[in-house]
Amino acid sequence: MKKGLAIFLSLSMTAGLLWAQQPLPITQVLLSKNGMAYIVRSGQITAPISLTFHPEDMNDVLKSFTAWNPTTNALYSVGYTTGIPSSYMLGRFPFDISNANIGLGGFLSQVKGAAVRLIMDRTIEGKLVAVQETDRVITQQGQQTTSKDYRLTVLPQDGSLQTVWLSEVRSVEFVDPALRDQLRSYLDVLSEGRQDVTREVSIYPGTTPGPIRVAYLQQFPLWKTSYRVDLGKTDSRIQGWAQIDNPTGESWDNVEVSLLSGTPVSFVMNLYDPLYTNRSTVAVPGGQVAAPRQYEASVKEQSTVSRAAALGAPPLPPAAQAAAAPAAGGARGGGGGGRGGAGAPASLSQSSSSIGEVLTFQQAQSTQIEDFFEYKFPFPVRLASRQSALLPFLQKTLNIERRSIYNPRTDRGNPQLGARLEDNTDIPFEAGPVTFFEAGRYTGEAVLDYMARGEKRLVSYGVDHDIQISNRNQTQPETTTRLTIARGIAVLYMERIQTITYEIRNKATSAKTLVVEHPRNTGGKLKGDDPWETTDSFYRFRVSLAPGKMTELPVSEVLTRQTSVTLSNLTRPQLVQFSGKETPDAIRQKLGQIVDTQERIAMLQDDASMTQSQIDAVFRDQDRLRQNLTSLRDTREDQDLRSRYLGQLKSQEDQIAASRTHIDAVNKDLATAKAKLSDLISNLSWQ
Repeated sequence: MKKGLAIFLSLSMTAGLLWAQQPLPITQVLLSKNGMAYIVRSGQITAPISLTFHPEDMNDVLKSFTAWNPTTNALYSVGYTTGIPSSYMLGRFPFDISNANIGLGGFLSQVKGAAVRLIMDRTIEGKLVAVQETDRVITQQGQQTTSKDYRLTVLPQDGSLQTVWLSEVRSVEFVDPALRDQLRSYLDVLSEGRQDVTREVSIYPGTTPGPIRVAYLQQFPLWKTSYRVDLGKTDSRIQGWAQIDNPTGESWDNVEVSLLSGTPVSFVMNLYDPLYTNRSTVAVPGGQVAAPRQYEASVKEQSTVSRAAALGAPPLPPAAQAAAAPAAGGARGGGGGGRGGAGAPASLSQSSSSIGEVLTFQQAQSTQIEDFFEYKFPFPVRLASRQSALLPFLQKTLNIERRSIYNPRTDRGNPQLGARLEDNTDIPFEAGPVTFFEAGRYTGEAVLDYMARGEKRLVSYGVDHDIQISNRNQTQPETTTRLTIARGIAVLYMERIQTITYEIRNKATSAKTLVVEHPRNTGGKLKGDDPWETTDSFYRFRVSLAPGKMTELPVSEVLTRQTSVTLSNLTRPQLVQFSGKETPDAIRQKLGQIVDTQERIAMLQDDASMTQSQIDAVFRDQDRLRQNLTSLRDTREDQDLRSRYLGQLKSQEDQIAASRTHIDAVNKDLATAKAKLSDLISNLSWQ
């Protein structure tokens, strides 16, 4: 129980230190869409002021921190606590016990040579010579057990080495006071590293007291956007609400809040931790003969810069100038709300029929700043620590057209209820959820992507059960539309027409407008009426539907492809592809000659190959006859066989000579046919 209470008190003290109210209150917050906040604090400085930050915020703070006098624009000096890593500090000690698994034996092994006093059943004092981990066998009640233990070897003043087991030592004392101080310092660094949860940035005043403003960047939760759309019969209105969070740990009291659209580039760079370079080790000079050294020639000379310009004070950062100057976007409005909220209009009356009909809506003043838009609230914001708020930042009249939207890839039978929004205002719309109302009643929801000024966007918020849609698909046979022949390559251009007919039935008692999103096919081209709109993936067609009527929307698309044929490998089945009307008779005849020549070349090659195979078979038979001749003797029967074998060999030689003559003739015909094929292919061209 006491241990738990101690932990609670420790955490409470730490939290109180971390979230303590800062000496300079926040007066302005600029929230960006990339999650960064530009914070401005204002007050008077008569003595050094210290601001407390979380260590994770220091890198962003240091790369943007500016403190200045808003009257004279003079900069104040700034200092901060150095974040030297505890690992670097601990690395300077002659031992390392930061690992949780290092015990007393592991620690003593790192301080060998130290003077120690070991207290056990006797006292041994001397230099620690060795610390060795080994197995120790202990006999108790006739049974032996083995356990790990450390054997310590100590050298006393008398010079005799003594060895003891660490498990038998009750106390270890360091005789050297310097070693004791090093151990205490090491433990202090460990303790400070665990308890140091804040960092301080100090601002130092000049010679006279004066006003001060401090500005810096800090990572915040993203400010989120949500919209409410009133679908009116004549005019439609949109309200934009921004959700902001206060994670600073201190209350905002009459803070000027602005929202910045767009996504600036942001990153984290370790500017807080000191950096140490790795230096090379250089040998001690002496006894070496200097060697010649060559230097590279200069390519470009750096222009000289005056010393005054190099040492001049930097100008005030643009962000600080903007914070120091009067804020753009109009005068500030009325006071803020109570705790945890902000100055906001009254709630919707129960008798109202639409959003904003009886509301006093104080929208934010919008100002374009180069590539971004700033929305500045006309009322000061009061927001408690670690609280969030919904703040209205726009109310505009929009061009909204009611549309039902059908996509055959995602919708089954019924389209979506939707609308076509046009940003006809002077500001862009940030991405966020949209809630639709009609006559003061909830209609549906959608998600709006970022909309630039003048952009039009379709959104859907429900299912339209009054419209029923089915699809009918029809594809015509593929035909060849064009032929090109060049450099021995024939290219056939093929096409087929695919028609998808959307059969639409409007079961409602009123006319409607339907938008059909027809998928775009790669290599396809519409045939017929042009679409109403085209996107990267869809053609959009707008269809007017009469009440209680059927309507058909045929969408024909020409799908093309091409195939290449190498004429040197043209076959008779491939020749059929060139039989269409797009191929002239003269081209078909030449292509037929190419196929005939190809077939003759193949026949001649088969003839030569077959004849060569016959020659190879005769050679193998001659080898057999020659082996038989070597085995014959001088008997009468063997003499007759010898005469027979010799006759066969003579006949086979005549056969081989005739076959070789035939192969020579075939090769000549083959060369003639290949030359003819080459001429036919090279002289054939058609576009």
